[in-house]
Amino acid sequence: IDFLAATFRGATQAEWVARLSAMDICFAPVNEFMEAYADPQVTARRTIIADEAGRRHIAPAVRYAEEAAAPDWRVS
Repeated sequence: IDFLAATFRGATQAEWVARLSAMDICFAPVNEFMEAYADPQVTARRTIIADEAGRRHIAPAVRYAEEAAAPDWRVS
């Protein structure tokens, strides 16, 4: 763990993304919350949904093709 921590501290996140993107590996950077909202994969998976007032919510994690999720929009 110490070796990995020291290694990853040796470059910025953008530098690591550039390096790892050139390899045939599965990886993703750790995003802050608002960065995650803007991630292209989040958009492609329709992970953010909006209620009738336009407020954004995180979609249910488990979704079935033949059975629509029914989120509870009430604020508790």
